[in-house]
Amino acid sequence: MKFNLARKYLVSLMAMAIIFASLAMPTLAKPANQPDAGAEWTVTLQPSATTVGAGQTVTITVYTYLGGFLQTATSSVYLIYQNETSTTSTVAATGSGGKYTATLSWSTTGTYLVKGFIDSETPTGGVLSPGDPVSDPLYIVVAAPVFSQLTLQASSAFVDVGLGNPTVALTVTAKDQFNQNFTATNTLTIKLTVTGPNAGSKQKTILIPPSTPSAALTFEDGGSQTPWRGIQYYTGIDVFQASDSTGTILSNQVAVSWLHLTTPFQAPPPFVYNEQYQYIGQPASISVYFADKGNYPYPYTVTATGTFAVTGAPTETVTYSGIGGPLTWSYNGPADATTSFVDTGTVTVKASYFDFGTVTNTVNTWPLTFTVTWGYQPNMEAPSSAVYNQTVTVTMWGFPDQAEPSAPSVFSVPYAGPITPTVNSDKWASGYIVYQFTAPIFPCTLYLTGTIYDPVLKENVVFTKAIQVGPSVPPPVTPTQASLVLNLKSGWNMITPGLTISGSPASIFGTGFGAIWYWNPVSASYEAPAALEAGKGYWVYMTADKAVTLSGNQTASPFTKSVGTVGWWQIGNPFETTIPWTNVTISDGTTTKSMADAQAAGWIGYAYSYNTATGSYETANYSTGNVVAGAGYWLQVKVPGLTLTFTK
Repeated sequence: MKFNLARKYLVSLMAMAIIFASLAMPTLAKPANQPDAGAEWTVTLQPSATTVGAGQTVTITVYTYLGGFLQTATSSVYLIYQNETSTTSTVAATGSGGKYTATLSWSTTGTYLVKGFIDSETPTGGVLSPGDPVSDPLYIVVAAPVFSQLTLQASSAFVDVGLGNPTVALTVTAKDQFNQNFTATNTLTIKLTVTGPNAGSKQKTILIPPSTPSAALTFEDGGSQTPWRGIQYYTGIDVFQASDSTGTILSNQVAVSWLHLTTPFQAPPPFVYNEQYQYIGQPASISVYFADKGNYPYPYTVTATGTFAVTGAPTETVTYSGIGGPLTWSYNGPADATTSFVDTGTVTVKASYFDFGTVTNTVNTWPLTFTVTWGYQPNMEAPSSAVYNQTVTVTMWGFPDQAEPSAPSVFSVPYAGPITPTVNSDKWASGYIVYQFTAPIFPCTLYLTGTIYDPVLKENVVFTKAIQVGPSVPPPVTPTQASLVLNLKSGWNMITPGLTISGSPASIFGTGFGAIWYWNPVSASYEAPAALEAGKGYWVYMTADKAVTLSGNQTASPFTKSVGTVGWWQIGNPFETTIPWTNVTISDGTTTKSMADAQAAGWIGYAYSYNTATGSYETANYSTGNVVAGAGYWLQVKVPGLTLTFTK
């Protein structure tokens, strides 16, 4: 028993000894990433580039190691380098954790030596001394700049064509091999090309002078400056690229999108007839056209509802969905001169439209007040004959409150000189004025001329009458009725009525009629006519092929038409039958020429008709061709004060 107890006691003592021994003698290990005692400092350099341009900076990173481990230096870190005068300079590097940076630059080309070191002797202030840890030498090459590339930048990637003659500025910049602006010693010749709607018409060669690395150009989408397209606006994408004169150095490509970014519904809303003149006895047509800020027809789909209201007429709601309009409402005005001449009404339009680049399907509402002034279709009534010493009455019909010079103040009787109105001399307060005079007591022909301003057509209308004076009155001549068939195609047709007809264009062309425009050479803009006039050409848009029969009075021959303004005129055959171009003459008031001779003399250019089937213009032959009945023509007038005469 005693032996067993002693053995247990001995085992316990041995276990305790082992435990105490383990506590008294721990295992010692060097901490991770720590240098050995007595380790040395080393320095290495890493540049952002080994070749730079003159004046271009290079960033040099200095790494400090102790025994192979990245460590914070115990003293300041410097770079010592050769400068442009081949002497040495130092610059302090900043940082921590064994990583320090400094920037250097040289203004002169060459190869420069750079070293990094730890200044172990602080009082020396960055001077490399024996014993300072120093890096291996680093060589930085400063090279001369060489023209290597071009960059092209546009002032905008999206240009609004709705503001009229929109432009984009394109800047070409020359760069060297280091992507720095390159200033050439000689002028650089740069060619700018474009693909897209302007391809082939906007190739430009520019010069970048030595004093600047860039040059800017301005390109226009054209607006009315794009005659090759034949319209006032367009949308599309142009891609521009610049190159040097040899074409070996190309710039980046820049795309420019020409878009209608501005919405319609500006204040005041453009393309809206808010003041209209209409003939008595014919319905008034109030039309709302949707346009952008530049008054160009809005080219995207518009869905609109308009509520029209005018005193004395029922309120009506009209809807429209399409491109550009019109949203149209018609109502009947006074039937004679006994009722009011002026109507005032309102239209409230609520429309959704596609606003490219801003908001899709935007809804807008705005009210518009419109005024319709009713008047008589301009005319001069006078008898065709008169008896000796008889009182002759001449009535001038027009619109109320017409001011001079619209009133024919120069109206005169050849043998008596100028006369004044004898009835309603208050300047057209009732829409007409009356002149009276006494016929001579001898046989003669009186030729009367009167001028009236037609606010519907927005032009002066000249009337002439011949009165035969004799002992008896011959019977009056009744105008001859005639008809003319227009074979219209789907799309745009250029036509002329060839007769004196009444009615609005919508009532004349009926189902399928889309729009009608007349080019006013005085204002150089398109207008929507309220009536058709013989001798004028019109654009008519039809949604389907249709034969339209026109009925009216034959136009008297010879027929004269003033084309007194220089520019493009839309004209047409004033008769219902085709005549040769040799039956058309042109006069400057002194000399009368054939169309061929007038063209040779530089008075006019060619005449062009439009073929809807082919979508192209056809040139008229003044010597052997015909003025086709019902066809409209473009005629370029090059000198002012001309008059056309058509003869059957």
